[in-house]
Amino acid sequence: MNESQGHPQIEARVLSPGVEVLLGDVRYIFPALDVSAEKEDTLILTVPLPGVREKLGRKGEPTGDKKGDMVLCMVTSERELFECTDEAFMQHGWIGKVPEPLIRQRWSSASLKRFLDGNAETIDGWELYRDIKAKFDEYVDFTGSALNASALCAIYAISTYFFFMSEYFPYLKIGGAKGVGKTKLGRIFSCLTFNGQIYARTSVPVIYRSAQDSRGCMIIDEAESLDRKSDEFAAYFQVLNSGFYRQGSAALVDKDSMKVTLLSTYSPKIIISISGLDDVLGDRAFEIILLRTLDRERAGREIKEGGKEWQELRDRLYLFLMQKWREALAVYESLKPSDFVGLEGRFWDLAKPLIAMARVIDGPSAKTEVEDELLGYLSYELKRKKAQTNESIIGRTLLALNELLGEKEKETIKLGVLREILVSAEGTGSEAWITSKYVARTLKNLELYVNPRKIKGVLHFDAVKSLMVDRAKRFGVDIVDKVDEVDQKQTGVISSIQAQLQTQPISRLCKIYPVQSTSTLSTMSTKSTQPNPPEPEAVEGDTAKKQSKELPTPKRTCGSCALWRTNDCPVEHPDLIMPTCLEAETCPKFAPKREEVRP
Repeated sequence: MNESQGHPQIEARVLSPGVEVLLGDVRYIFPALDVSAEKEDTLILTVPLPGVREKLGRKGEPTGDKKGDMVLCMVTSERELFECTDEAFMQHGWIGKVPEPLIRQRWSSASLKRFLDGNAETIDGWELYRDIKAKFDEYVDFTGSALNASALCAIYAISTYFFFMSEYFPYLKIGGAKGVGKTKLGRIFSCLTFNGQIYARTSVPVIYRSAQDSRGCMIIDEAESLDRKSDEFAAYFQVLNSGFYRQGSAALVDKDSMKVTLLSTYSPKIIISISGLDDVLGDRAFEIILLRTLDRERAGREIKEGGKEWQELRDRLYLFLMQKWREALAVYESLKPSDFVGLEGRFWDLAKPLIAMARVIDGPSAKTEVEDELLGYLSYELKRKKAQTNESIIGRTLLALNELLGEKEKETIKLGVLREILVSAEGTGSEAWITSKYVARTLKNLELYVNPRKIKGVLHFDAVKSLMVDRAKRFGVDIVDKVDEVDQKQTGVISSIQAQLQTQPISRLCKIYPVQSTSTLSTMSTKSTQPNPPEPEAVEGDTAKKQSKELPTPKRTCGSCALWRTNDCPVEHPDLIMPTCLEAETCPKFAPKREEVRP
């Protein structure tokens, strides 16, 4: 037994000739970007720097033959600089794999020298955020739903330097039609993010190793063009499925030795694609949809990735990381979901590192300008994700069950009927994959497949209202909220009609259903169940009575008796205020039977 490499807290024990195990305070690190201990010990990162290497002889002696080379160097928050080697790791009590030469020099030698010498300028987070946001606005026209998305882009770019502190980190999806500037936005991210690199038609080993060896932001361009049967797609699929959380990894098997290697997949990722993401991947990403700009000057601005403007911003980002990483970690650990209304579950996990960074940028003062801009976007994104949930197979299944149950607490339903509703909602071609087995499996996953059985050879199951409502709440499907919204809208319509009837002539408002008083409308709004409602008096004698007996049959109803049309009459009477859906025999909400309100 002996102390390893002079480190007093590590003990090396020999198990067999040439094999030692290390015991004690050993830290496994990712040299590209990490902290050396769990309790804010030292921040480390790898920076390739230009240098000179001297060739060595067979016995390791110097030969005097020197040549220029890029040297992988470790830089620490304690202003240390040393070569990235296994021996150097051991001296510090670290265990880690020396990164493959995938990392480019992103921190300029001049700025790094000032940092190592202790002469670096103090970086103001607010000014850095403002300048980065201005760069996004300078090159990209954020309009439509992406209005003010430059705030999200700036926060995301800064956060890629701090992502390793959080348990989860969100993906960013850049979408839109052809020619809207998606790749251009991706190039800006490649200039600003930590070790940012655009990947298009990349080899499989690079895809697997980039996350662990560089820990940089992977910007996957033209993701929709990937062949789903290719090895490249399989590699991206494995990396993206697990790369949003700290412990995410991919298992690789060497075809020759059959040795299994685990590689970390955790790193920031930006996906550029015309098409959307599948439900699983979309649940891990925030989305920005771009529109084609009308600003020809902005559209014509070129991005020079090696330009001085980008290098200056990156230098400030590296210094901001070195100066604020402890504060950022403390802010992240102090955040609680109970402090933010509506943020919970997976959405909270992904939003948390961005909110923490917004608070660090705002600084210790009481101002919350950056955080407010971010929360404004997150509010919109939360609504978009809820809408997507309703359109997912789970959401459509719950909405279909709600429709089939109606007001009943329990109902026996044919599995085939539910399948037909889902196929109709999903559209052409879905009948191939929405099979009865698929629907049954979906119900089982929701624990809604109660008492399945065959009746005359046809599969049936019991649908229970209370269980369906519970699952809707758990999965964020707006079933109860939609009913409440309908009630509020209909109450407002009734109040509006009553107010107009009190202030305008009856004959002017009701040309198809002439009435003299508001008693009929009051009967409708209160769900009157009087067996013999009073007959309304005619407005213009027998002619009016004859007109009321020969009412035209509406071409269609308004589609929902609970939402009366007051401005868009389907019977071609634009000034009609009375409901136009009275041809329905019953109304599930307010309208009583036809004979109770019609003269």
